[in-house]
Amino acid sequence: NKRQISIGSVATRIDGVAGWWVVTGALRLTGALMSEACEAAARVLSLWLVPPEPARKAIRENMAKVAEHFELPMFEPHVTLIGDVGSLSDDYITHKLSLLACSGAVPITFTGAVTAGRAPPDMPPWNQAAVAVVDEAPQLQQIQRLARKAFMGVAETEPVTWAAPIRVPHMSLAYVESTADNDCSSKACAALSMPASFVAQTAVLVQVSEQRGGNSVWQAAQRGEWKEVARVSLV
Repeated sequence: NKRQISIGSVATRIDGVAGWWVVTGALRLTGALMSEACEAAARVLSLWLVPPEPARKAIRENMAKVAEHFELPMFEPHVTLIGDVGSLSDDYITHKLSLLACSGAVPITFTGAVTAGRAPPDMPPWNQAAVAVVDEAPQLQQIQRLARKAFMGVAETEPVTWAAPIRVPHMSLAYVESTADNDCSSKACAALSMPASFVAQTAVLVQVSEQRGGNSVWQAAQRGEWKEVARVSLV
């Protein structure tokens, strides 16, 4: 009553009922791995630089007073290096993030005044009610080049670019449903102080949405669902 069943490239010898459990277990394991892969493919991961303490606490206190007054979502202060690194499994993430280890601390200095992250007329309204623009220091350019090479395969010789709509490095301080709400954006900007400079020593990968499409990132922010997946020390 013995026979061979091929599962992929592996032939497994099974015997009666015991064999049934072996095959069932293998199929369940395969199904679980496929499910995990599908979940990884659906999510959106962002790569950030984050402030150390006590800078983090001070910036969060600044953000919290506006978030509470206007009933806006709270989130961790950060400077985005890559808004969407692609669909990656946890193992792959760990490997790619490790390529940034010990690449050097990054000074974060803010310029100008708190301003709304307005989208150009030809783009949909954005969610950034208030941002602090970051000086594009050589160290910041270098870590962005390294990150693009690690996660996206972009050559380090390619020009540094930053995400739309404002296309400059920045720290978001408040998010609204849409910056079409000019009154809220203006009041939020007026109420916020410019953050103090700090030196970023850590890069983190954050899941900002479990799924792609629509306005899922903003909806996840509203529900407080942004969560850190992995981090690496730059020093």
